[in-house]
Amino acid sequence: MLWQSFKKLKHPKETYDEYVMAKFHKTEASQRNISSTPTPQEIEVGTSTLPEIDVDASTPQEIDISTSTPQQRDGVDTPQEIDVAETVECITPESDKRRRAFDREMFHLSPSHKMAALKDEECVTPKSHKTGIYTTDTRSHLLAEVGVRRSQELTPKARHLYKGTLRLKKVVRIYRRRNLSFRKRLALAEKSIRDGSFWNYSSSANSELVRFCQSQYRLASKSPKGRRYTLDEKIMSLAIYKQSGRGYRFLSKMFSLPTPRTLRKLLANIELSAGLNDIIINDLKFKVRQLKSHSKLCVLMFDEISLTPSLRYNKDKDEIEGLEDVGDIQRPEISQYAQVFMIRGLFKKWKQPISYMFTKSPMKTEDLSRCLKLSIKALHEAGLTVIATICDQGSTNQSTINKLIEETRQNKIREGIEWRNHSFIVNNKEIIAIYDPPHLFKGIPNNLLTKDLIWKQDRKVVTAK
Repeated sequence: MLWQSFKKLKHPKETYDEYVMAKFHKTEASQRNISSTPTPQEIEVGTSTLPEIDVDASTPQEIDISTSTPQQRDGVDTPQEIDVAETVECITPESDKRRRAFDREMFHLSPSHKMAALKDEECVTPKSHKTGIYTTDTRSHLLAEVGVRRSQELTPKARHLYKGTLRLKKVVRIYRRRNLSFRKRLALAEKSIRDGSFWNYSSSANSELVRFCQSQYRLASKSPKGRRYTLDEKIMSLAIYKQSGRGYRFLSKMFSLPTPRTLRKLLANIELSAGLNDIIINDLKFKVRQLKSHSKLCVLMFDEISLTPSLRYNKDKDEIEGLEDVGDIQRPEISQYAQVFMIRGLFKKWKQPISYMFTKSPMKTEDLSRCLKLSIKALHEAGLTVIATICDQGSTNQSTINKLIEETRQNKIREGIEWRNHSFIVNNKEIIAIYDPPHLFKGIPNNLLTKDLIWKQDRKVVTAK
C-alpha cells in the first residue's frame, strides 16, 4: 500500500526517497496492530536509523484492509501501485552506478536493493510524462557519447562545443528538409510533364506563357548550337530584346533564347523602305479592329534629326543606301537628315512609327505637307482617328502648318464659310495643329530676352522691354 500523498508524482529523486520511507512504514505497520493514534518510533534499516515522523490528526493513516470495516475504508482512497521504472529515471548501466553511490551516501541502504534496470534502447520516456523526462533526442545522444546526462556536467569549453554542435545539427536538419522538399517538387514536376497533365492548363493560361514553357522544355536537353526556334518564338524574343538589350542578355543566361544575331537576321527579312510603309499600315488595320472607339483616337507626331553622311551597299536589295529618298522620289544626293512620322494613342498607351524619309537638307515645305497628308489619309483608312499633329517650332514645320491652314481657309471661303481656327482639313477631318509644349515653354523666356512684349487692349498699347 502507498500513501495518498504519493498519488501526485514529484521529481524522480524526491519520489524515490518518499517511496523508500513509505515502504518501511508499511512493513512496520503490517507486523503490529495499528491503533487510532500510532506512537512515533524509529525504524531501523540495516545499520541506519531513519528520522522519526511526527504524526498528527492531519497525517493520513494506514488502515489494515483485512481487519477494517467498510465504514473505516470509505474515507480512505484506494492506494495505487506505482511502477518504479515509469516514475523514476530509466536505469542504464552508467546511471545505476551513480544511483547506488547516491543511495549509500544518503540512506546507507543495502546494495542489494536495486531498481528495475532497463537497456539503453528501452530507456525512452514520453515527453508528456508528469516526471518531465523527455524522449531521447540529439542532445541525449551527444551527452551519452561522453558519459554524462546533463550539459551542466561538462566543462566550460566542452559546453561551448556542445552548443555549437547543436546549432550545426539544426542547420543540417533545415537544409536536409529543404533538399527533400526540392526533390519531391522536382519529381512531381517531372511526373506532371511526362503524363501531360501540365499542358492541360494551356486553355486557361496565356498563350505566350504556354509557348515559352513548351520551348524551354523542348530545348532543355539541346546544345546551344543545336537549338532551333519557331517563328513565334523568335518574334516573342525580339519583343523582349527591343525592350532592353541588357535585360535580354541576362535572361539568355537562364533560359534558352535566340541570340541577338538571329534576331537581327529576322529583322532583315522584313522589307522596310523610305516613305509610307504598307506592311505597317496593313498590320494597323488588323490591330485597330480589336480596339474600342476611344482607344482609336491618336495624334500624329513628326520631327527631324541630323545624320552622319555615309553610304552602304545592301547586297540583299542590290542597292546603295544613304542617298536622298522620300518614298516616291529618289535623288542622287547624300542624305544628312531624316524625317520620322509616329502615332501615339490619347487614352490608351501605345505608339507606332509609320514612315521615315532621308533628305540632303531640311525637308522642303512642299514635300513635308504632301507626306503629312498621305500619312493622315492612310491612318484614316486603317480605322484610326487623328485629331491633332505635334511638332517643334522649326522653320519648315511652321511654314508647313501655315500652308495647310491657309489652304483650308481658302477652301472654306469658296464655300462661303469664314475660317479663323488654328487647324486644317484633311480627308474631310479637322486636324488641330499643336506645337510641342516643352519647346513653347523654353521659347517664351528666350524670346523675352531678345524681343519686346507688346500688349494691345481697348486701343491702348503696352510695351514690355
